Amino acid sequence: MDQILEGLFLSEQPDKLKEALITRICEQNSRTSHSEATVRGVLQVSSKWILHGTTTLQVSSGFKLFKAWGSQNIAIFQSFFTPALVAEMLKQGSGMPANVPLLLREGLRVMLGGARTYYDHSEMVQMNITKFVCRAQERIVVRNVVLLFEEFNECVPSDESDLTNFCLAVLNHLSVGILPQREGEIPSFIKNTDEIAKC
Repeated sequence: MDQILEGLFLSEQPDKLKEALITRICEQNSRTSHSEATVRGVLQVSSKWILHGTTTLQVSSGFKLFKAWGSQNIAIFQSFFTPALVAEMLKQGSGMPANVPLLLREGLRVMLGGARTYYDHSEMVQMNITKFVCRAQERIVVRNVVLLFEEFNECVPSDESDLTNFCLAVLNHLSVGILPQREGEIPSFIKNTDEIAKC
């Protein structure tokens, strides 16, 4: 299944067909059982698309597959979406860093929907989020961290000094922000800054 998915976005097929196939794969998952290797393969491909996708369709398809296959295969998902994976995503910083907090949020949603505890996961976020923000080059990364915190406030650093360091990292990030060069980017820049300021 993962090889089929990998080949899908390498093909010259129209986007509508790709989207229809992704929808069908998500629907098929709820009707049939799959081996652990198949489920893990789909979760790996979907995570890769979210973090390294080259088109909006590929990234959105990654989120769709990740949620559908994770929710329907919660035991396998739990063995895939480990605290170690959370820490690795926050430390690695490869691909599209702005999507890391969104992927973490979706993973925690799946865990919560399966009545699974995610204490260890949130602890990993607490331990690594400040360095992640310090490495961030784009303001949207910080905005997406805020979105994660709004929904899962357990991920906010709980130690007072860690929280202070996190807030300082956000303030530093805002102070060195580079204004957009193109006029069309200004509304997005302001929106991201406003959402961060609400935190």
